[in-house]
Amino acid sequence: MFTGLSNVANTVDSAFLFVFGLDAIVLVMNTVFMIYCCVRYSRKRNPVATNIHGSVALEVTWTLIPTILVMMMFWVGLGFNRDANVPDDAVKIDIVAQKWTWGFTYETGKENDTISYRWTGEQGDRVVPILTIPVGKAVQLRMTSIDVLHSLYIPAFRVKKDILPGDRYSTMWFIANKVGMYDLFCTEYCGQDHSKMYAKVKVVEQAEFDKWLNSGPKILRGEELIAAGKTIYKQKCTSCHMLNGQKLVGPPLNGIFGKKVVLEDGNALMRDESYVIESINMPQAKVVKGYPANGMVAQNLKGQKLDAVVAFLKNCKTEGCQ
Repeated sequence: MFTGLSNVANTVDSAFLFVFGLDAIVLVMNTVFMIYCCVRYSRKRNPVATNIHGSVALEVTWTLIPTILVMMMFWVGLGFNRDANVPDDAVKIDIVAQKWTWGFTYETGKENDTISYRWTGEQGDRVVPILTIPVGKAVQLRMTSIDVLHSLYIPAFRVKKDILPGDRYSTMWFIANKVGMYDLFCTEYCGQDHSKMYAKVKVVEQAEFDKWLNSGPKILRGEELIAAGKTIYKQKCTSCHMLNGQKLVGPPLNGIFGKKVVLEDGNALMRDESYVIESINMPQAKVVKGYPANGMVAQNLKGQKLDAVVAFLKNCKTEGCQ
């Protein structure tokens, strides 16, 4: 505690300790008073009970003391109103939450990098997104969800906010005070892989951030494009689609190109590039027979990211191509 890793961290820690300390004092006082009453007014000492028919002093006491305590906690909490006053020069980042990953987009159109992260007790790595921000400068996060309720939490910075679906936006801002890598979690249960809805926050010097932010996307071709598609697949698709022939929420995706598939309406069609693109961005348009119609939300992939996923799946012709 009191690491000061963000401009709000120490304020949150102080508020927590104040409320916790106040609660501890009240708990001890109540416990001592309860024990005193049990001894002082036991049947042995007071064989005949005495009723009290009204006491102004007692009424005022048990009304005034809780009111004062609540107002003290209210006063401490007033400091959190700062969240509404965003600095004019804040770096604005749009965040899209979905089951079960994050998407970060900056004002220049730059999108998040990713990092390979090994989960304890599991085989293989999972690709997670990186939220890159400058040190010592205000960052405003503008957040929405494309499916269910999520909640963004960066423990080191003591910041947390719910993210709402249905084209509703929530915002928060903070200043990171130290260069480093930090954890980012979803803290609202959002389904099967909620525990893996994880990301990293990378805090860098301003010059390094500016260089990264203004660097254009690299044009990928061939094996690099396929490798990028594999990364996006691991980030967005593994919770619902397997590459070993096994069925999950959605059908397996290995060896699908050039093969027919039967849809829920009974029609059959060839799974080509157009079908894959449509299924990624409009998943309810053509639902495979035997799978739920609402099992997948639109991924809104476009440009080189969409090309990369298509290239990877087109290249994934056998089981175990992951």
